[in-house]
Amino acid sequence: MPTDKQPFKIGHILIKVEDLHQAVKDYEALGFTITWGSAPHKAHNALIYLADGSFLELLKTNLMNPVIQTVVFALAKLVMPVGKRFWHWHSHLTGFIEYAVDTTEEFTQTVTETRERGISIHKPMRAARTRPDNIKLTWVVALPSRLDLPFIMSPYKPHIPPLQAAITHGNGAVGIKDMIIGSTNWEMASEQYATFYQQTPETHTKNGRKTAIFRIAQTTLHLIESKVDGIQEIALASDSVTHLDKSLMHNAVIRLEER
Repeated sequence: MPTDKQPFKIGHILIKVEDLHQAVKDYEALGFTITWGSAPHKAHNALIYLADGSFLELLKTNLMNPVIQTVVFALAKLVMPVGKRFWHWHSHLTGFIEYAVDTTEEFTQTVTETRERGISIHKPMRAARTRPDNIKLTWVVALPSRLDLPFIMSPYKPHIPPLQAAITHGNGAVGIKDMIIGSTNWEMASEQYATFYQQTPETHTKNGRKTAIFRIAQTTLHLIESKVDGIQEIALASDSVTHLDKSLMHNAVIRLEER
């Protein structure tokens, strides 16, 4: 069960797409309001902000240049955290590729405490992007050594909450209710998750498949035994449950559930 002190909440989920502009059109057709991460003509991401403070990120990994691919592959071979993550993103098929957590307390303190619980985390690194309105955002990320654990993200600086219009969606989506995450090494993954999230999960077996359930703020994570690793499906809480056309999701699987 969760402890009184929960160090993290779900920050955002990354959805890899090949054609970002087409993905934006498709997700708008699904009833989502889209906010470009930077100027549309050069953006590599677009965001779907939700009322619970989380967001979905449509991401083009932008590593098609052979020189960049070679550099990233070299970094990955050297076991550098940035290289490992970006190569994982680049080599992954379209659809869900990753998720991030935000800290519920001060970022550096939380990272330090997570390390002290036995989670290997590389030195935090700074990142930045410029919004379409030319405001530069900066933040810090901390990358666990294990790719099956989410990366940790600090708040943006400056902190600019999204406008009400940005978090209002035609399909009624308001937050991330459930995430189903597969693991090919369930025993190890469930132990790591328990340590990372500082809680003992509920576990059960159905049809011979084990599941560990973690409750992270408003989101329930279902870690399941699977032949593939990674996020398999998410459910968004909604005020008006409607069917979403899977053909427009770019290999992600998203459903709406009554909150």
